[in-house]
Amino acid sequence: MFGRRSDAKLRDGPQKRRAALAGLVLLALTVLAALLPVPAAAAQPEIEAGDSRAGLPTGVCMPEFCGPAQRRIWQRFVRGAGLDPAAAATIHTGVCYVHDRLYDPDREHHVGFLIDESGGRPLLFLRFSFFAAANPFAGLDAAAARARLADGVLPVALHDGHAYADYADAHFFARYWLRRDAASGRVLLVAYFGYRMTILCDAAAFGARH
Repeated sequence: MFGRRSDAKLRDGPQKRRAALAGLVLLALTVLAALLPVPAAAAQPEIEAGDSRAGLPTGVCMPEFCGPAQRRIWQRFVRGAGLDPAAAATIHTGVCYVHDRLYDPDREHHVGFLIDESGGRPLLFLRFSFFAAANPFAGLDAAAARARLADGVLPVALHDGHAYADYADAHFFARYWLRRDAASGRVLLVAYFGYRMTILCDAAAFGARH
């Protein structure tokens, strides 16, 4: 009996030593890892209007979030194409619908915009009109409309499939995507105002039916 217990102790000895050694090795690796410098994370540059990573918005108009008019604009926007720069230089105006819990999704608002490349750098002239009974941009001649849009000017990037512009300061940001409806030639606009408000617009060039 005593002999068998002694044999068990002899067999247990090497196993205990191996377990102790493994514990020491693990402890040493843990201490070494803690002493090694941690690589700094690469800085992530902000997406700018000229950066193709701006991409296109997705999932803007889920059925539970949009009214029928908003959904129709969004469906056409998804199938849209890039802008014709010459056509985009014409002043466009049309109706907008706002997705925000404080707004009626079926209430019509208005937008006026154009893209001007005459200075060598594309600029988006854009202005919204909310709650007006009639489109305030309709019926203006080109000079008057351009003057009315002059207080909302942003650099714009013309990509193959869309145009993109944005604005941000310490308290607010706005992002704008424009695409052409290939079937009608009208320009469709999706805009984010902060994190809560989305605006969807359907605009035509002056001289076309608004």
